[in-house]
Amino acid sequence: MWKGIDVSDNQGVIDWEQVATAKVSFAILRSVRRSGKADHQFAANLEGCRKRNIPMSVYKYTYAATPEAARQEAQQVVVLLQSYGLTGTMVWWDVEDKDCLLYTSPSPRD
Repeated sequence: MWKGIDVSDNQGVIDWEQVATAKVSFAILRSVRRSGKADHQFAANLEGCRKRNIPMSVYKYTYAATPEAARQEAQQVVVLLQSYGLTGTMVWWDVEDKDCLLYTSPSPRD
């Protein structure tokens, strides 16, 4: 079994040495906040993973209630990843709010 964590600035400063010692296999870092700006701890979390060779991917908690808003959020994630030279990085799309689920359901014609 693999052990992983997901982190954001909500957890504050992560002790990545402790994470590595706990034999965490991977980390999923929050990429972009609701504001469209990078998570306040993204750079530090990315550095912590890189320094300790912890494989990482990113997630975006979506607030998009329309396909266009989702495209805009996705573009923000792309820009962030490009700014750190992160090509081929897996992106998890975190859909939890009821309003966001409406457009993700297939229409009867799909």
